[in-house]
Amino acid sequence: MFFCGIDWSDKEFVVVIIETAGKIVRRFTIENNMDGFDSLIEKTRAVSREVGDILLAIETPNLPLVDYLMDNGYTVYAINPKSVDRYRDRYRTSGAKDDFFDAFVLANILRTDREQHRPIAPSNDLARELKILTQDREKFVKTKTKLTNQLRSCLKAYYPEICNLFDDLSAPSALTFLKSFPTWEDLQKKSEKQLIQFLKKRKITHPGMLRKIIKHVQSYPIPIDPVVKRAKSRQMLTLVEQLISLCQRIKEYDLEIEQLLDKHEDKNIFLSLPGAGENLASRMLSQYGDDRSRFQCVTDVRTLSGTAPVTKQSGNYASVQFRFGCRKPFRNTMQLFAFSSLTKCRWALLYYHKHREMGKTHNHALRLLADKWMKIIFAMWLNHCEYEENRFLADKFKHAMNQPNSNKILEYA
Repeated sequence: MFFCGIDWSDKEFVVVIIETAGKIVRRFTIENNMDGFDSLIEKTRAVSREVGDILLAIETPNLPLVDYLMDNGYTVYAINPKSVDRYRDRYRTSGAKDDFFDAFVLANILRTDREQHRPIAPSNDLARELKILTQDREKFVKTKTKLTNQLRSCLKAYYPEICNLFDDLSAPSALTFLKSFPTWEDLQKKSEKQLIQFLKKRKITHPGMLRKIIKHVQSYPIPIDPVVKRAKSRQMLTLVEQLISLCQRIKEYDLEIEQLLDKHEDKNIFLSLPGAGENLASRMLSQYGDDRSRFQCVTDVRTLSGTAPVTKQSGNYASVQFRFGCRKPFRNTMQLFAFSSLTKCRWALLYYHKHREMGKTHNHALRLLADKWMKIIFAMWLNHCEYEENRFLADKFKHAMNQPNSNKILEYA
């Protein structure tokens, strides 16, 4: 058996291969291109022709090289960079490091502690594409939030009244209005009748919104320096154009994600959850994947998603703390789902309020609820079954009846 550690960078990969006894067999560098990938395959086969005899470790799983190696039948382990940093201290307490040494540490992790790590389990193409699309969509949503905040800041500098007209400046009605009337003077050029007709043509038809806009036209705005107004209105129009384009792209992502979700055989498992919807269902499905052997128990998925806390205990000291080391998109997805379930699931709402009354913060109570949901979802995913509230409550009732204090069967804990 041989163990290969790969330290990556944008331009090249540093590779170290060691044998079972820990002796370095080969060390070399390959370029981050197709020729380099082929060279890695050739050099590993020179060590052993059997792909099962060589295990590979790398810090970052989302690389073309990893997909290429797995397509060629190799087993690849993704080692958390924080773990690698801790392992590095076993060999050099001075803190000195270089690329070849890091590659050696990665290879040695597999040699000595392989059972503590799991190989990357490839999902089918549908699940992989769904995961990439949902993660990219969330990045665009964050960009949209940043642009919206910049737009609000820009308007406050020269057109503060407009912020009171629209609750959401990224809404299509708000963006259409701002693009059509970048300043109060542009708005004044139309009569009340012309303005109403203009707005209705652009689907701004809500009576309350129309009244607010008409009232704004009839008021007198805060006097602003013309220089500031000209400069800031230009910035505002630039931000509006970016938001219009970005919102359209997000809609296209939503449509594509919905179509992919509809094709996946596990879709009903996640769509059956109260408050999930297509967006959250897609995100949860992409994080779980479709390989049931990926997680050995529910604790694995709870720690991966960050819903399980970290317990530190030594002697008489014991502390339960927030888990920082986890997959952040997974944690965000579960916390959003927990929040969404509050309006669709009564036991979830009672569970949340129970912990709020105990003094927990909003986010802490949501994490506890997300952890509760995680146990339920894992069982559903593992057994290919949909969520049934009556079945869940019946199981809780039976479990509570078997407890010493069976008079507390109505507590949702």
